[in-house]
Amino acid sequence: MHSPKFLKYRNISDVKINWKNGDGDPVGGKILEKGWRNNKDSIGYSLAQVNHYAIKSREEFLLKRLPGTANSKNKDRIDMGYWDKYDINTHEDLSIPTDAIQPQID
Repeated sequence: MHSPKFLKYRNISDVKINWKNGDGDPVGGKILEKGWRNNKDSIGYSLAQVNHYAIKSREEFLLKRLPGTANSKNKDRIDMGYWDKYDINTHEDLSIPTDAIQPQID
């Protein structure tokens, strides 16, 4: 979901990968071999940033519940407990530059 998934039968050293972080630096190392999460040594935001929100609004939460989930066998996992866990909009992120996209939105 959040990063490339490599076939288990492929040796990672046989695959040509040019995976970069948000600074444009190669990710490499353990992330290529085992994980999908960045850490303090591999994270960067100077060129790109993707903000992914589990819950955006009440309306989108209700719509998200309708089809179930694509990455879980538990069709009922998006319930009020999910809402309580991920409805954490306590901080407004104003650091995202929007000047270039505003004409497209308008």
